[in-house]
Amino acid sequence: MKLKISKNIYQSIYKYLDYIRYYGIFNSITRLPNYLLEKAWNVLIDYPASKLIGSKQTKKLYFNLFKLRCEYGLFLGKKRLWIGNYTMQRVYKIVYVDIKKIKYRTDQKGSPFFIESGKWDKNKRKIPLHPTIKQLFVDHYDYKETQQYKNMKKAVLKGEYNKSYWCRTLKEVDKYFEILISAYDSIKKKGYKTQLQLKKINKKGKYNRLDEIRVSIDRNGNYLMENSGNHRLGIVKLLKIKKVQVVIIRIHYLWWKKINKI
Repeated sequence: MKLKISKNIYQSIYKYLDYIRYYGIFNSITRLPNYLLEKAWNVLIDYPASKLIGSKQTKKLYFNLFKLRCEYGLFLGKKRLWIGNYTMQRVYKIVYVDIKKIKYRTDQKGSPFFIESGKWDKNKRKIPLHPTIKQLFVDHYDYKETQQYKNMKKAVLKGEYNKSYWCRTLKEVDKYFEILISAYDSIKKKGYKTQLQLKKINKKGKYNRLDEIRVSIDRNGNYLMENSGNHRLGIVKLLKIKKVQVVIIRIHYLWWKKINKI
């Protein structure tokens, strides 16, 4: 237990140092209180509650308290529900979606709030075929000729790892593209597999629901692509696969209110 806690603390510190290095001291300092609050909530509230009554019951408790706050107007600003990381990763809803229903992506950066009011869902744009997927599998570029490879190589050489999908060497960039091309070949031959199915097949790693294609739901109940799974979605659309499994990570407050009849 001590070793696990120490490892988690080390990873948190390392992640924050990376953040400072790549996003600047000012941004890092202004976000530090929220970062510490998130960690405190996870360690002091979310983890103990999930262990004591289970993740599903903890989520139910969060939702019931949120409903009470909505009924009595106990909000200082936007109506938001934040669920701790430990609970979220175990109870995020995963559904199969008709690929044609994912037409837009949100340009709003990912939010830690599962339910959120505001105009974040208005900041959206249509999803074109991912340029890297087009260059690789339509125009048949060698991966080193793609713009993404050139951008990642440049970022690695400059030490800007947040722009290189966290690849830190050119070998890691090569490996990144090998995995991407292998994923395309596998989906083309065997159909789309969820990350859970791949973990079971390969018998490697620990499953995380956030590894699936992430979507949010806007105020009208439409799906919006979030910031994970862009290449996979591009491959699926190119190969004309009808349905894909996604994880819902955010819901607009107005849609949540409508389906819960509040």
